Amino acid sequence: MTYKPKVGDMIRWIVDYKSFIADEDMLYPHEPIYEYGIIIEIANDDPYSVEVACTNSGKIDIIHMIIDGFEVISKG
Repeated sequence: MTYKPKVGDMIRWIVDYKSFIADEDMLYPHEPIYEYGIIIEIANDDPYSVEVACTNSGKIDIIHMIIDGFEVISKG
């Protein structure tokens, strides 16, 4: 069962990659660049949609655990 995020949890998600690696047929992302944030609010209708205060950019953003692929790195 997937952990449901809570207010105060610290999360991270990939926003870009530093480089890519190629073989004969494919291109693979390498060295992810993460954004970090603290969850400040949870959506009423979807417990995986959260409002987060981003630590690197200083923005407030709305992201989704499944769509944006964030992971909880510290429970609040």
